[in-house]
Amino acid sequence: MEIEFKFHIPTDRLKAVDAALRRGAVVRTRLQARYFDTADERLAAQGIVLRLRKEGRRWVQTVKATGDNALHRLEHNVDLGTAGASPGIDPQRHQGTPVGERLAQALAGEDGQPAALVERQSTDIVRLTRDVRNTGPGGVVAELALDVGKVVAHAGTPEQRESPVCELELELKRGSVPGLVALAQRWSQQHGLWFSTISKAERGARLLAGLDVVPAVKAEPPRFASAPDGRAIQRAVVANCLAQILPNATEVAAGSDDEEQVHQLRIGIRRLRTALRELEGLDPSGAFDRAGWEPALVDCFRALGALRDREQVAKIAQPKLREAGAPEVDPLAGEAAGADAAQPSP
Repeated sequence: MEIEFKFHIPTDRLKAVDAALRRGAVVRTRLQARYFDTADERLAAQGIVLRLRKEGRRWVQTVKATGDNALHRLEHNVDLGTAGASPGIDPQRHQGTPVGERLAQALAGEDGQPAALVERQSTDIVRLTRDVRNTGPGGVVAELALDVGKVVAHAGTPEQRESPVCELELELKRGSVPGLVALAQRWSQQHGLWFSTISKAERGARLLAGLDVVPAVKAEPPRFASAPDGRAIQRAVVANCLAQILPNATEVAAGSDDEEQVHQLRIGIRRLRTALRELEGLDPSGAFDRAGWEPALVDCFRALGALRDREQVAKIAQPKLREAGAPEVDPLAGEAAGADAAQPSP
């Protein structure tokens, strides 16, 4: 199981991120991957990714699946060597591993034979990697990976749809999760990055489906292990709240003004604040410091409320203002737009 954070890099920040990464020794690798699924996309439906990827000169087959929360993933890699042509995909290579068992169950057919696999999408990425070591309390060794390239969806027609990739991943190799969090915060705040839950496989799936806006993620009941203690209950509920918050926050940060995504993000934040408050006493170790979380959650909740209010103005008032001959103002642009519109024309 791996623990990593992934951030989207705005186009105008790429040069600065690239320069910062190159302050240490970096390794450049070209990654060309082919992603597979069944014709009815049963792997995607179960949060499973199966791919063949050429890393430099070597081919590696990988299966990934969602773990117990948004930051954990199950993963198994098989090095296939340096064969020139792309090898065939074979799910049996992951037999005997936890994620391999999930893959086998997903592919199992009623006749006992695994479902056929087809190539759904591909990626062509240039990756720069560098190990970063932070010593002291909460020290970590993390791999930073800067990925720049594209995702190509193979829709079964001559027309291929593409989506650019520009992201920074931080993967924990040794040390504590809080140390990785501190490192991720430093890079994201310094370079204006935002956390992203969208994988390359999901980008391809959206291209295939022609989706510009995805449905908002709504709350689901938390799942608990058998006979959980107080700490396990607290962790499961917080993880459940984050599973609603993070995907919606990813979309809003990327520029989505979908009302339902904003609404569900606010619901997720409200649920998380309640969980941290009501379940605080279940974990004497204080792993979840409510005082440390509360100010940022309150600020975000209020900002989203202001965004929602401006959206309502845009939906209800703007058409009426336009009919009355009022100047065009974008309510979502904030105070600056109103100030500019108030200035007399030259």
